[in-house]
Amino acid sequence: MNKKRINQSIPERCLLTEIAPYETPSLFSLWGSYNYLRNLDDGKQPAYLKALFTPHKNDESIPFKYTIKKGVDSVRCLSLIHPKQSRQISDFYRRFDIYITKLCRRSPFSLRAPIDLAKSYRTSTAESDELKEIEEESADRVYASSYFKYSRFSYLYRFYDSEEYAELEKNFNRYLHVDISKCFDSIYTHTISWAVKGRRVAKAQKGSPVKDKEPFDIAFDRLLQAVNYKETHGIPIGPEMSRIFAEIILQRIDLNVAARLKEEGLEIDKAYCCRRYVDDIFFFFNNEEEQKIFLRILSEELRVYKLHLNEDKMLLFDRPFITNQSVFKQRISEYISSFWARIDRIRIRDSAKEIARLRASCPFGTVGFNAVAALFFASMRNRIRTFDAKKHNNAAEILYVVADLVFHAFRMDLSASSSYKITELVLDIIAYLPDFSEHEKAKLNDKLIFELRGATLSAIAQGYHVEAINVLIALRELKVESAIIAEFSRNLLTLSRQAHREEGEHKPRLNYFCVVGLLYALRGKDKTTTTELVNDAEEILLKYTPSEYAESAYLLLDLVSCPFLGDPEKDRLIKVGIVRHKPSASASDIGQFRKYVAQHTWFFNWNNNNNLRTHLQKKKFLPAY
Repeated sequence: MNKKRINQSIPERCLLTEIAPYETPSLFSLWGSYNYLRNLDDGKQPAYLKALFTPHKNDESIPFKYTIKKGVDSVRCLSLIHPKQSRQISDFYRRFDIYITKLCRRSPFSLRAPIDLAKSYRTSTAESDELKEIEEESADRVYASSYFKYSRFSYLYRFYDSEEYAELEKNFNRYLHVDISKCFDSIYTHTISWAVKGRRVAKAQKGSPVKDKEPFDIAFDRLLQAVNYKETHGIPIGPEMSRIFAEIILQRIDLNVAARLKEEGLEIDKAYCCRRYVDDIFFFFNNEEEQKIFLRILSEELRVYKLHLNEDKMLLFDRPFITNQSVFKQRISEYISSFWARIDRIRIRDSAKEIARLRASCPFGTVGFNAVAALFFASMRNRIRTFDAKKHNNAAEILYVVADLVFHAFRMDLSASSSYKITELVLDIIAYLPDFSEHEKAKLNDKLIFELRGATLSAIAQGYHVEAINVLIALRELKVESAIIAEFSRNLLTLSRQAHREEGEHKPRLNYFCVVGLLYALRGKDKTTTTELVNDAEEILLKYTPSEYAESAYLLLDLVSCPFLGDPEKDRLIKVGIVRHKPSASASDIGQFRKYVAQHTWFFNWNNNNNLRTHLQKKKFLPAY
């Protein structure tokens, strides 16, 4: 295990870990914002580029909103913040990072909260290791998962597997699992002041003049509004920064609940124990009266902050505290062990039987496959990593059946997280191809092409853009030109347009992720489809000015740096993108912007170095919701 020190004097590192949602295409990051603030903001950049990263006073922006698959049959809307707030965010972290950790150490309930600044990061990539802290020095190196060091449990499943959970089962007869209904969508930004100062003090100070620099609560309130089009009801979903905002408010609610339970004669860790992971709350108790008191007080304290419990999702457990998900995990683990114990007998003709065995281990009536997808993919990948193809005469057939299994599993959980894992598995299988005969190699290649095409079309048809683009990126890794034929790319283009619906409108269109993902896959080979993509991008830039809309800002910078577009196409996009900023932009202005922007990597990495594995490493280390 190697550890490296983090340079804590670089506040801009927060842009790499705290701002972008986990669920973005595997080649996307906020490296462009980090690199601009660290290296390019020197007065030599084109004026319009500076304008894209420089908000005016009280200037707000409109985040790029997109949906991902959540759970079995629902979606979650995430927000990608405009890069022009990058300096504002960086300055906020520089001023208040220590104070944030102080505010997040108050609750006796919280299972996950920032408690210190990250001091080092690990460079091990083992699946069993949890990367705790991070930093990135270049666009291509492994980096850490958070600006802060976090307490207790980085992931909820670790709580379920912990000694603490087992001890709670010993001490209490029952536990109640509840969550806060649409927590991030419901948060009223001004309540951050209530949480920090107390409601009465905050309301008494509202509207009073601010001396010198803004205090923490007002600065955080205004920052969350600035990145979210001045909205005070609801905060962006996806950024870790939003999660911290919510944590500060919820810790105040924790304290209020604990104090009132004590007034009722309920001592923490004696009469009850409460744990909270973000907006999931776990109450351990012994009798029904304690439960009633807790729910009444919790509901009342949440209402003060304009939040409410999700009464439809209350779950009550008696000892032993084993959930359907735990049973499902055990069955999946047993199936995987069984499969690898008999691999020497596996043949391609056994694929259907193996899929049937996999299905038989899935009690779909009680819980979806998404509950154990991470375990399944991680276990299969660990086995593939230690697989020695030279020791098995049927190695190619084993990998063929593995491909069948993992892609069947992916169809059962078309999530962003699973799309990263399926990409890693594809890369692992590709690495074995040189060991096989030409016939075996062709058969495996054909299998991967077939499965990746089908999974891409299936994901995009259901409106899952990030998931589809990730699988499409994996398809390109096969480096088989016939893998992405014109008919396939046009079908994908048609489905992509239908899958994205503009908020408040009914006209279908492509979104930023689809444009860059398809351009990456096509690499300029299909001129007709490439032209359509550029035309769609031009329409987006014309309708949504890049200096205001995050989607257009990302789109403009990434397409101008795209190696698969020519200068005439880029100049068209630049002219449309800067028309409101500079209506009389000359050919010289446009050319200067193009040449400067094209020299750098921005947000979507066009992967000229063919290092997709490195990008997946980074993605794996970022915290997911």
